[in-house]
Amino acid sequence: MLHTQEAPTLYPSEEEFSDPIRYLSSKEIIGIGEQYGILKIKPPRGWRPPFALNPDTFKFHTRLQTLSELSLTNRSRLFWLNGFNNYLRMKGKEQLETGFADLKRPLGEHHGSTGAKKEVHLYDLYVENEAYSYKGKFEDESLYRDFVEYVHFLKNKGQERPARTSVSCQMKDMFRKKKSNACEKCGKLDEPDTILICDDCNRNFHMRCLEPALKEVPDTDWFCDDCLKGSSAEYGFEEDFESIYTIREFARECDDLKTRYCNEMFNGDMNPSVDAIEKVFWRLVDTQDEEEEDFEVRYGADIHNDGPGEVSAFPTRSHPFKEEYDRYLDHPFNLTNLPFAKGSLLSYIKENRDQISGMTIPWLYIGSMFSTFCWHKEDHYTLSANYCHMGATKKWYGIPAADCEIFESVCHDLCPDYFSKQPDLLHQLVTLLSPDRISELVRQKFGRKIRIFSVNQEPNEFVITFPKVYHAGFNCGFNVNEAVNFTMPYWLRYGKQAIDEYKPVKKENVFNHFKLLRNILDDLRARQGMPDVWWTDFETSSISSMIKTAFVDYLTAVRNYKAKMSSRDIQSLLHGLEVIDYQNYIKLREEDRPSRQSDKVVGRKGTMSTEEEAEEIICMNCKAYPNFKWLGLDMLKEAQLAIDKYNKSQESLLPTPNHTPKQDQASSFSKEEDGVIIILDDDDDDEPPARRRSTESDEEAPVRKSRRLAKKSDSPVSQPIDEAKLEYEANVSLLRRIKRRRKQFPNYGKVYMCLNCLEQRLDDFELDQLKYCGAVFLENEVGELEKYLTDQLGAEVEI
Repeated sequence: MLHTQEAPTLYPSEEEFSDPIRYLSSKEIIGIGEQYGILKIKPPRGWRPPFALNPDTFKFHTRLQTLSELSLTNRSRLFWLNGFNNYLRMKGKEQLETGFADLKRPLGEHHGSTGAKKEVHLYDLYVENEAYSYKGKFEDESLYRDFVEYVHFLKNKGQERPARTSVSCQMKDMFRKKKSNACEKCGKLDEPDTILICDDCNRNFHMRCLEPALKEVPDTDWFCDDCLKGSSAEYGFEEDFESIYTIREFARECDDLKTRYCNEMFNGDMNPSVDAIEKVFWRLVDTQDEEEEDFEVRYGADIHNDGPGEVSAFPTRSHPFKEEYDRYLDHPFNLTNLPFAKGSLLSYIKENRDQISGMTIPWLYIGSMFSTFCWHKEDHYTLSANYCHMGATKKWYGIPAADCEIFESVCHDLCPDYFSKQPDLLHQLVTLLSPDRISELVRQKFGRKIRIFSVNQEPNEFVITFPKVYHAGFNCGFNVNEAVNFTMPYWLRYGKQAIDEYKPVKKENVFNHFKLLRNILDDLRARQGMPDVWWTDFETSSISSMIKTAFVDYLTAVRNYKAKMSSRDIQSLLHGLEVIDYQNYIKLREEDRPSRQSDKVVGRKGTMSTEEEAEEIICMNCKAYPNFKWLGLDMLKEAQLAIDKYNKSQESLLPTPNHTPKQDQASSFSKEEDGVIIILDDDDDDEPPARRRSTESDEEAPVRKSRRLAKKSDSPVSQPIDEAKLEYEANVSLLRRIKRRRKQFPNYGKVYMCLNCLEQRLDDFELDQLKYCGAVFLENEVGELEKYLTDQLGAEVEI
């Protein structure tokens, strides 16, 4: 590519290679790493670990990648066009196929002219805010009017401020199981003859709940606001769990595909150069050609088998012992060892440190020609090491940390509406933009160059990415790589940057950074003056910088905690709540863990279920780990409180000479559980599927078409809605679900909020519920932390 330079290759000696983190921590290597962001390392002569996996028994599934959909430009245009076409369908008009509009030719140029066809993509005009300047320039004036109306619609919808949600309602949304046919707005199933079904997403909406409310059923197709504004912008790879390969089977399929690609794309050249493959790869990503836009490849990515001898392709002690493995078992550049090698600060993670899959446990990547990994930074801005075990070249691109902000800026400019819907887009590993396109955008906006470097990785070579570096790339054919994360003293200054930048986009933390800082400070204090500590082998300036960073960042967190606890509003909110000693809480939980479940691997890139998330104490608002003191909320207690209130309100309706309550004709039977009268019906969430019965005949089943209603009522007259009863039944269902799931997941239904978010959301709490279902988790008092920083660390600072 025109806008990349080759990053350097390092050739460490045997001694340097045997102590990788010390080697990489030298001022010279850090300087190179900061300049280029990405480096290649060639092991010393003779270092070639055997491939420890059995290619005939190791099995994995692949993900499917449609290359054109990974282009940031293509995907943002596609999502926007989907919304515009829905808008046209609601008006009863024909949809656009590509989103391009023909422009009128200049005066004097006739339609038979051989000049290039003039056209523009409507999404580009929308992003550039150029809609009104094209008045009179469209060949199709009707299309222009529809486009302007749609832009006006999007502008109005974008200016609408979402209603504030109480913490109580947010909790209910997190744990309630919504009925499949219920209204998305109110969550109720009443008045089915007024429920419309969106023709795109198939979600249900009461006509009364729409803004503005509808009084009549539309004659044309109907779409909800989300679908009119374009897709929700969610995108992910399709995981093909049905097609299972062994390594050898996948290699054969890749060879067959390579033969086909070479015949079709490289004029029969069976060994095209990396440069030739690179040009075709970016053409397939950026294509507007209908024949190429569906080009799909397979990639065995993020493979983390946990069977004996299958965790890594490096030799480990879980493999059957072979003499040739011996020199590699404990080598620090064996990627199973690197995360905790001497000098890696990941050693200071005490909880679940050996179970962070993809970070401290390596992942395998089995590639095919044109399979790709998209632009991303590593979790917590740690360093990464990638080793190629075998196969074709892997092409890498890297953008140094100093240029990351301008890269992010041009990406946001390219599709601002996409980022408004999905602020963490660049954390999701699903977006590509070619180096040429990035360079062009940066030059247009900033009038300068952006540094983008590249590496061609071959078998038996490592690629190292430095902190906060964006990197991406693709495979030139079948290959097997392995990757893991690690840190070094120099990394620490990036660690807090990462969690600070995660909060606005609500990206979940992988580990607790401030506990890591505390563990570093504790270790330095406990081992001060002792011989043979690991840091004596590192440059003094590097260790001094690490100590200062750890102390300052921890001190800043303590000061922030003290400031928050000085707030009268926070003190008033937390006053009178139950206080839980966090250390005792952890001790009891660990004692109970073996009896509940076997140890599990903690995922880092996939989405965990609500039950698994409940095992972690993470702020429900910012997704960061809370520290020192935080608020805990129990949905079970809140649901019980709502049920008790309802039952009390019904006491006045007990039978009297003049009043007899109506029996609920829909209920099958009732029972009492923990003092709560529970109505069980055929739609009860907790009843086993085998015992559920359909309450509708085939003729009564909902018709998935908006011009038809979700269900026809027997009576044209709307029945009065008993809102209190509907809410009561929902709370009963929620209560029973939480009780059942807590048998396996004791924290299910519990959420937490850090003090920072608590201060931001003081007005969103319902105080009567909080006093009933809230608790304060106390890990450290302010005075204890002040004593730790002054007395134990000997720091003369004002907290």
